Amino acid sequence: MCTQFLEFLILLAFECTFPNDQNSPSAGQEGIPAETLTAAHFAFLAGLMSESSANWAAIVDRLEVDATPLLADDAYAALIASALTALRAKETPALPVTVEHGDFAPWNIHVDAENRLFVFDWEHARLESLPWLDALHFVYQINVLVRRRNAPQVLTSLREVFQSAASIKYRNQLPEIVGSEDQ
Repeated sequence: MCTQFLEFLILLAFECTFPNDQNSPSAGQEGIPAETLTAAHFAFLAGLMSESSANWAAIVDRLEVDATPLLADDAYAALIASALTALRAKETPALPVTVEHGDFAPWNIHVDAENRLFVFDWEHARLESLPWLDALHFVYQINVLVRRRNAPQVLTSLREVFQSAASIKYRNQLPEIVGSEDQ
């Protein structure tokens, strides 16, 4: 279920299509200085978190709307239908809300000499979204557009996002956000 959910979120968040020709030129800038998420990236994302929470049913409804373009592809339609059914059956408490940049990638981030992040190009932003989507987008963009990795390699890299020390600190901030409404 966790793997299916992660793959479903990835699919929806990025409406991904993996390049067929791994030898074709990269769509991204080669040798981007910050190709990995650092503590500074996660600190920036933590600063976008809200103290409000989102209703699980509303989140699943929005995921379904976001997935509509993918339903035309038979390869994705069955996975999406199965994942939505599983998600609707799951009782989940209110989830933390964050501002989502929507295109959080190295080419939209400037890191200055003091390791401060300046993030620009906000036209895909959402005021109420879920944590992790920007971090996953960052890794997805690097792996698909720059490194030209195939789907299994990309999924492995996306799963690794949750293992870094910086991401664990970010994750540990989430329960505080959810619990803050009860106080």
